[in-house]
Amino acid sequence: MKRLLWTVIVALVLGAAALWGAGRLVWSQEQQELTWPTPLALLVLASIGAMFAVRAVGKRVLGGVLVVAGGAACVLAVTDVELFGMGPVIALLGGLLTGAAGGLLMARGHRLPGMGSRYETPAAQRAKQQESGGGHDEGDGEQAGGRTGTAADDGDDLWTALSEGKDPTEEG
Repeated sequence: MKRLLWTVIVALVLGAAALWGAGRLVWSQEQQELTWPTPLALLVLASIGAMFAVRAVGKRVLGGVLVVAGGAACVLAVTDVELFGMGPVIALLGGLLTGAAGGLLMARGHRLPGMGSRYETPAAQRAKQQESGGGHDEGDGEQAGGRTGTAADDGDDLWTALSEGKDPTEEG
């Protein structure tokens, strides 16, 4: 799983770097820079962060977007009539890397880790746990027999109450 994660990340970083670099090179006799590779490079870089933020279906959708972006980069790199130099070759390489990473993300992205449930509210965690049928409900975070925990436990209880939208300073 880590090998797949690093393969996708490295391919996306290299694809973004290739697209960025291709956008800085001169492609034609008129000596003007092309503008399309830079936004694609930024899209590819942003997808690295998005890859961790979305879950299985989102990873497949993101992979599809990357395949389309990589294919667009390849098509745009070879359709210009007056091409010379390394610009089109580097853009083509960036498009291929981006498309390949998107394909891996579509095919096996559901196996990659996402953001953990640590960032979900306790109520959402309990709802997900009840939907999956796993575990038991421990109540609303209160300890049996009153509050007899340590000071750290009390601090955790306060944060849990705040996460659930309750006022921890109210008694009862």
